[in-house]
Amino acid sequence: MVDGRLSETCWQRAEKSPRFVDMVTGVPGFLDTRMAALWDDENLYIAFRVEEPNVQAHYTERDSPVYFENDVEVAVHVDGVLNDASRVDKGWTVELAFPWEGMAALAQGRALPPKDGDIWRLDFSRFEALQYNGRTTDPSVGWSFNKHGVYDSHIPECFTCVHFSEETV
Repeated sequence: MVDGRLSETCWQRAEKSPRFVDMVTGVPGFLDTRMAALWDDENLYIAFRVEEPNVQAHYTERDSPVYFENDVEVAVHVDGVLNDASRVDKGWTVELAFPWEGMAALAQGRALPPKDGDIWRLDFSRFEALQYNGRTTDPSVGWSFNKHGVYDSHIPECFTCVHFSEETV
């Protein structure tokens, strides 16, 4: 069940990414962010584990400009109390299922679902708002699976190479 909690055995066994790094410098982010990906014949599954001591969300409506806040730009499960700065939160997790049938135009003729050994480029990134614990960051901090050289998560050449494997987890 896709519920954002990541407690299922498959997520526990899935290989996790290294700690996300600053998109420009490659230095590890000051808050821990990691992701994992799984797939089956129907869906590509993506999960994020995002450390955040003060989980905040003010944009809650569908298609809101969540990029103005701390985000990985998807729906989440909060491990703490949302919008309560008097408590220390653990962070939040994200679990997504992307149906292969909806990716036909993006696949550009590649097999859907991918075959064992196929390689795709996918972006996995996190942005931290300008304010963090009273500290201002300029520009807004962006972390990703790998160094991009710029604070931009829209450059396909910088995306992480994902190697699909039929190994069961």
